[in-house]
Amino acid sequence: MSLTLEEANRILRAALAKAQELNIKISAAVCDAGGRPLAFQRMDNAIWASAYATLSLAPKLAPDDLA
Repeated sequence: MSLTLEEANRILRAALAKAQELNIKISAAVCDAGGRPLAFQRMDNAIWASAYATLSLAPKLAPDDLA
């Protein structure tokens, strides 16, 4: 199953809304099953290094059996 950009952005919006509800600043990425980034956002005032950490960690979390 592959994600569309619209679906990836919907996932990001939900993640950012939850972070706002928890009053935390995050960076979030959505990758396809092969670990390739589809969408990324960093909230205003989120730690700048979180962008690098998010983009390097997200592909490692993609399920290998779907790649």
